[in-house]
Amino acid sequence: MTAVRDMVSKVAHDLRDDIDNVARRNAQAISLQVPELHAARLEEILLISCRANTIVVLDALIAGVPPESVELSAEALGHIRTLVVYGIALDVVSRAYRVGAYDTMERWSKAVTDRFATDAKAVPTATYGTRFVLTWMDRVLAQMAHEFKAEDERITRERALRQLADVRLLLSSDPANLTSIEARLGYRLAGKHQAVVLRRTGVAVDLAHAARALFTGPTPLQIPFDDSTLWCWGSGPVRDAEVPGVWVGVGRVRPGLDGFRASHAEATEALRVAELNPAGAVALIENVAVTALCVVDPHRALEFVTGALGPLMATTDAAQRQRDTLQAFLEVGGNSRQAGTRLGLHHNTVRYRLTQIEELLERPISPQRLELELALRLFDDLGIATHAPHA
Repeated sequence: MTAVRDMVSKVAHDLRDDIDNVARRNAQAISLQVPELHAARLEEILLISCRANTIVVLDALIAGVPPESVELSAEALGHIRTLVVYGIALDVVSRAYRVGAYDTMERWSKAVTDRFATDAKAVPTATYGTRFVLTWMDRVLAQMAHEFKAEDERITRERALRQLADVRLLLSSDPANLTSIEARLGYRLAGKHQAVVLRRTGVAVDLAHAARALFTGPTPLQIPFDDSTLWCWGSGPVRDAEVPGVWVGVGRVRPGLDGFRASHAEATEALRVAELNPAGAVALIENVAVTALCVVDPHRALEFVTGALGPLMATTDAAQRQRDTLQAFLEVGGNSRQAGTRLGLHHNTVRYRLTQIEELLERPISPQRLELELALRLFDDLGIATHAPHA
C-alpha cells in the first residue's frame, strides 16, 4: 500500500507541475459539454474554478489526505455565489462539476500510464486516484448544493427588500426615478392596476400561488410585506373566488401611479373586512366599501349591529326569514307589495312579518330604515350570526 501511495504522490506531482494545461483542458471539456456556461460568457470564472479545485485535489493526493476531508476551494465557493447572481441553475453547475471530475479521472489515468506503464502497481494507482475523485465529487456536490441554496435565498431576500423599499416609495411619494424603479420591479406603472392584498389565516398556504390563481392576466407584481402578507398588483380583472386559508382584499382597477396607490389602499380596506371571517375570505372593495368604513373598530361595529337588530340576529330559520323580509322591504323603498313580489309571497304575509319584526324590535321600522339596512349589510358581511344568540 505504501508503494501505491508513493506512486499516487508522484503522479499528482506531475499533474501539479502542469496545472495550467490541466486546468485549461478541464475547463474546455466543461465548456463543450455544458453550453449554458459558454453562452453566459463565464469562461474566465470556469477556468479559475477548475484550476483552484484541481489544485485542492492534487495537493490532497500528494499529502495523502482522505477525500472525505477535502472541501471546495475558497475560489470555487465564491464563483458559485457569482453563478447564482448570473441566474445559472443548480443542475447546470452540478453537471459542470461532474464533467470536470470525469475529465480529471481521464487525465489521472493517462498520467499513471505515462509514468508507470510497466509497473504492476499502475492499476491500483489509477484506481486509487479515480475513487478519490469520485468520493470528492460526491462530497463537494452536496456542499455546493448547500451553498447554492443559501446564496439563492440571500439574493431572493435582498431583492424582496429592495422591491419592498421601491414600492413603499411609490406609495408615499412621486419619485423622479420611475423608469429605474419600473426596471427593478419588472412592472409598468403607466397602465391600469388592480391591487390585491393576501394574508394567511395561520395555515400553511403558498401566497404567491394563490395570487397567481386570482389574477386572470399576466403574472402580477408580488411584494412580500412580511412572513404572512403579500402585496400584489396586476392589470386585472381579479377572480371573485374562494382561497382557503387566506384573507384577500381586492381594490378597484385604476390607472397610473395614482391608481397604483388608490387600488392598494382599497385592497387594504377590503382586507380588514375579509379578516373578520376566521376561515378566510375574498373581499372586493366594491362589495364591502360601506362595511370597510364601518369596521375600523370591529367591536363598535358589532355593538351597532346588535343594537339595531337585537332578536333578529338569532340563527333560527324564523329569524332568517324575518331578516330576508326586512331586507327586501328596505331595498324596494318600503313597499310591501313589491317586497312580496321579490320574495314570492303575498303582500299580507309580508305585512304580517313586518309587524312581527316591529314587535321584536319594540319600535317601528320606518324611522330607522338607514340604520336597519346598514345593520343587515354588516350582519351579512361580517358573519355576525356566529355571535348571535340562539332563539
